[in-house]
Amino acid sequence: MGDYLIVLAGVPGTGKTILARYLSRQTQLDFTTLSWITLEHRAWSGYDSARRSFIVDPRKLCENIRREYSKGYIVETHWLGFLEECRLEPDTIIITRTHPLILHKRLVRRGWPKRKVVENVEAEFLGVIVQDVINSQYKTAIILEVDTSNADPEILSRKVHEAILSGRIPPEFSCCRDWLSLLAPEEQEILFNILSTTT
Repeated sequence: MGDYLIVLAGVPGTGKTILARYLSRQTQLDFTTLSWITLEHRAWSGYDSARRSFIVDPRKLCENIRREYSKGYIVETHWLGFLEECRLEPDTIIITRTHPLILHKRLVRRGWPKRKVVENVEAEFLGVIVQDVINSQYKTAIILEVDTSNADPEILSRKVHEAILSGRIPPEFSCCRDWLSLLAPEEQEILFNILSTTT
């Protein structure tokens, strides 16, 4: 799989990094993140202190990605816009999904500001990243949607690797989770209370 490009996308806290590390071992592909690429190559134009994140400079980012990371890598990100911006053709896109209430607990434990926690939980609940993939121009990529809520990452990565090798999407990895229909009424109430408080 030396010339293969896997993009692993998901809202922060959905288990992208640990899944990517296991998958890297199994596929023998190098692993990096869009954040690491941005920092390593100083591909930013500023810093957003409210969101605690760098503002990406698309030109610098794309120069470095196309030169070094366009094949033979697993690239982890929560921003899929870079694919089209940098004219990359991924072979597989893996979207990590996590139960919104489990995600909320994970992000709170990280000590993130409430606004940032709510913003990301809402993005997961609404399936923002899934919609980005659906609306993208990459119709030839294998697209796998994986639920990391209570999954063992090693076992999950093994199943993902098998799906990539076979070129077939098993039912458990098919699109698209609708959290509203999957949450119990009491879970919906808790979630809506969380989403209604941003201060």
